[in-house]
Amino acid sequence: MSFSTRAIRGLVALALIAGLSTACGNRNRGEERIAADTKAAEDFQGDLVFDNLTLNRADKQGQVLWEVRANQARYSRDRKLAKLSDVKGKLFQDGKVVYEITAKQGEVEQNGQVLKVSGNLRAKDLREKMEFQGGSATWEPAKFQLQMKGGVTLNHPQAKIQSQEAVAFSRDRRVEMAQAVKLVSKDRQMKLDSDRLIWQMKADELQAIGKVVATGSKPEMKLTTDRLVWQRKKQISEAIGNVVAVQNQGANRLTADRVLWQMKDQVAQAEGKAVATGQNPPMQLRADRIIWQMKDQVAQAIGNVVGVRQDPAVRVQSQRVVWQQKPQLVSSDTRTIIERFNCAGGRCVISDRAVGNLVDVSLKDRVAFLRNQAQVSTGNPGVDVASDSLIWQFQAQSLTADRPVTVYERQQQVVLNADRGFMDLKNQNAEMLGNVRGVSRLRSANLSSDRLIWSMRDQQLQAFGNVFYQQANPFLISRGNYGVGSMKDGAIFLQSGGNSRARSTFFPENLQAAASPAPAPSPVVGAPAPGPAATPVGPPPIPSTLPPIPPALLGTETGIFEDPFSNLFGP
Repeated sequence: MSFSTRAIRGLVALALIAGLSTACGNRNRGEERIAADTKAAEDFQGDLVFDNLTLNRADKQGQVLWEVRANQARYSRDRKLAKLSDVKGKLFQDGKVVYEITAKQGEVEQNGQVLKVSGNLRAKDLREKMEFQGGSATWEPAKFQLQMKGGVTLNHPQAKIQSQEAVAFSRDRRVEMAQAVKLVSKDRQMKLDSDRLIWQMKADELQAIGKVVATGSKPEMKLTTDRLVWQRKKQISEAIGNVVAVQNQGANRLTADRVLWQMKDQVAQAEGKAVATGQNPPMQLRADRIIWQMKDQVAQAIGNVVGVRQDPAVRVQSQRVVWQQKPQLVSSDTRTIIERFNCAGGRCVISDRAVGNLVDVSLKDRVAFLRNQAQVSTGNPGVDVASDSLIWQFQAQSLTADRPVTVYERQQQVVLNADRGFMDLKNQNAEMLGNVRGVSRLRSANLSSDRLIWSMRDQQLQAFGNVFYQQANPFLISRGNYGVGSMKDGAIFLQSGGNSRARSTFFPENLQAAASPAPAPSPVVGAPAPGPAATPVGPPPIPSTLPPIPPALLGTETGIFEDPFSNLFGP
């Protein structure tokens, strides 16, 4: 039955009652009055007004879609619009109440197909135990959508969300909020700003899209991204696109294409152009993937890792690196390159390079421990040092080998082997201990002893204990307990016995004229006839076993590139 028909019949009933009240006096006059009132009701063209009215709408199966009670209702005679005041209602899905609403005004349109309410709107979701507040709302039962505008606030037991617009999808149990979305968790430990927010209630998953800024207090962290997916119950967030995560007021910074944040364990996994930067000490890691354990302040970089340190200027390259911030320790169990730079005028030159399969670098003490096929190459002096265990103090410029070691001096092509050794690279001194063997390739000479002290700057050496020297041209062999000389010039002085005055001195022919007068040395059987000594042609230099530096890290000149440290640790 339509509202207009009910109103007309109501007026007829009132007219009938009035007529009955006078029927005893004049029956004819009562019948005439009823007829007149009935005709007046049928001819009425204005709105119909009702007080304390309950309206509802049902589908074809008879299930109620909505029901509202209003203090007053004004209904148009064409039945297309009903205006309500002081509205209280219920919105149904599958015969069950899903929302309870209150508002100052309301409208029923399209014969009940659309219900609109506005003014101090409150819509309570009974299933999710949350409430919307806003300016206005529209309920379309055919779509099971409650659309809200005019500044919407969603109060949930776990969070408060504000936006300009919101849509609640009843059947999908999904809420979408748009325009200046702001979320604050009830414990105030997390805040989220975005252009749009989608909350899947059943899965308890929130998705923020567009200019997302998330901040947390435990741990203290700020994250910006293009898109953030937050699985609230699992306490897992996934940031996708232009991700920047900052911790401890900028002391630590992580950027990547994608970051998975396990909030409970305080672990962030970054993938795609991942870069981790720390200020204490200043250092940066770039890799295909970085796992950042924020609670323990440990970062693990995996795949094409490049790490740079500002003071001193050091670069690390590897396939896997672990950076422990508190002890300031960088470790790797894969083949690793460490390079030290001299930087000036915005350009850096590689001064030293070290490699090893097992590497630990103490940034605090500025020392690198290299094991398993370790090698250090220095630019000044130009030497390569190889061993299974090397300790490189790159700030103090010293090198210690506690296992058998090989030293190759590139300019003079001198090779030294010993059980262990120490090198002062700054002063260009070396001390070799145990089974020392030395070869000068340019002079085709070799030397052995128990201990050797070598000044690389002037190529002077001192040999102690079981000294043996041999050269090919002229062919000489000598033994003693102590020797001093230069393998560069081929002049070696040997002495036998601690108290013995006997000493053997050997000069090559091109130095005999400069030597003080002395008896000519006795000819050696099998030696060539006297004459000018031919300049020996030594073998080619030992090829470097160091892996090449990726060209992308270098400039146009080999070993020289733009200073990576000048702007690295800025804002």
